[in-house]
Amino acid sequence: MDSTFGGKLIFYLGLAVVLALPLTWGLLALYGRALARGMMAQTKSQVTAPLPASPLRSPPAEAAAYLAAERSLHGRLFRVLATCGLIPVLCLSTTDLLLGGEDLRATQFIAYAGAIGSLLVPMMKVYLGWSLRRGVAYFAVYLLAFCVLLVGWPMLRDLIIQGRFDPTLISNALWFLQFLVLSTWLPLLLMTITGLPRLRTVLPVAILLALATVVGPALALEWVQSAVSGGPGAELLLRVGLTGTLLLSLAIGGLLAFGLLRLIAAQYQRKRFSDLQLLTDIWWLLVVFEASAQWVAVSGHAWPAPFGLGVFAIYRVAVGLGFAHFPPSSALPPNRRLLLLRVFGDSPRSERLFDQLIQRWRYLGSVHLIAAPDLATRTIDPEDLLRFVQGRLGDAFIAGPGELAARLDTLDEARDPDGRFRVTEFYCRDQSWRDTLLALLPRSDAILMDLRGFSRARAGCAYELAELARLGCLPRTTLLTDASTDRHFLNEILAGTAARLIDDQALAREPTALFRSLLPGIPAPARL
Repeated sequence: MDSTFGGKLIFYLGLAVVLALPLTWGLLALYGRALARGMMAQTKSQVTAPLPASPLRSPPAEAAAYLAAERSLHGRLFRVLATCGLIPVLCLSTTDLLLGGEDLRATQFIAYAGAIGSLLVPMMKVYLGWSLRRGVAYFAVYLLAFCVLLVGWPMLRDLIIQGRFDPTLISNALWFLQFLVLSTWLPLLLMTITGLPRLRTVLPVAILLALATVVGPALALEWVQSAVSGGPGAELLLRVGLTGTLLLSLAIGGLLAFGLLRLIAAQYQRKRFSDLQLLTDIWWLLVVFEASAQWVAVSGHAWPAPFGLGVFAIYRVAVGLGFAHFPPSSALPPNRRLLLLRVFGDSPRSERLFDQLIQRWRYLGSVHLIAAPDLATRTIDPEDLLRFVQGRLGDAFIAGPGELAARLDTLDEARDPDGRFRVTEFYCRDQSWRDTLLALLPRSDAILMDLRGFSRARAGCAYELAELARLGCLPRTTLLTDASTDRHFLNEILAGTAARLIDDQALAREPTALFRSLLPGIPAPARL
């Protein structure tokens, strides 16, 4: 094989990322516009009375039980993903050493494994919802631990075996840090870009689709180069021509990409993996792809490419078996269903709330919300993406009582393999959102209404508040307010009723206040 093929694979990966970034931005922008158009469309018929509601679970578990459940699920995730993550870490470290002509000495192996294993830290940050500061702190602790190990282990060995102390071994730590930067900068860069909250629902999948599309022309160019040099297929090349060959290969690559998107969407619908599992799986796939390309460049052989894919396949099977063998405890409290209501229009504000609260809540229960462009970048999933690409987004909108009843009958309230619940969006036309609200209120164990930006001009929010009061839902409702909330108008609507109020300034002082306020067993709410 051409010794430059490994470098070409890295180039194709970079090209896929470059193509995927504008593709992702474009898809998200078009998806948000299509969603806004669908919301403005008039419904043909309306539900004339609220649909019968399923009874709430009673009695609910106390807040302490839900917080304990969250810790238990975090521990399960860490054990499964960290243990299974050792498969690519150990395989990649061993292969790097052998292809580099290095001896499998303990110190070098620990250094190689430690460098690749550092990629597990950002994966855990995403899964466990760590803040950036906390993630950086854990990463620093991880690096410090391996530096101490790489210095302390050989020092202790020399002291015991040879009876001497060698201070020059401190350079092992500097060598490890230098090696870590050189060997992981590209995977960490890709993980940082694809892990951005606004992009991570689509960008990783877009990179896979771009790679699949690029594969056809890339292989075609390799074949053309071989045919021109006297290899097989010279006559076919003369017949088809270079342009025809590239167009045909591009079409094949596009079909491969579309088939891959359909496969991902189908597996996601069958709950084979969650959204974060898909993200971390693609991260490991990118890591293995980059490592395989380096191996091809070093060895000049093709075998590292399928070997790398085999390592990823073993890892993925191990994760599936790990989650299946260690299911969530049967003693966990029941699904606590959260309904999110909000003032539409401020995407950054809604996105921050989603990142800080909803992602954490999904360990405790399912989340229901009415779809809108302000959260489109957070809630779009592979099914939504496929439906949008196929031009079928309108099929998801509720246009009458039949669609609403069917959607309520098929609510997804089961845990994903990683133990997290899903977010269910209700795509509503101009009028059907009221019917959807009336059907969801009695089905919700907890309700959060973000009233930041609320004023008399927000007739939809005023209607929601009136229904919350009328249906007696305020005892399990938390209202989030700030200086932009029209408190006088809010008092007019909810005068004399009990409502749990939290100001966003309180969240700055106590980030968990809003989360805890949605759990049972919290002290009596404030009264308006």
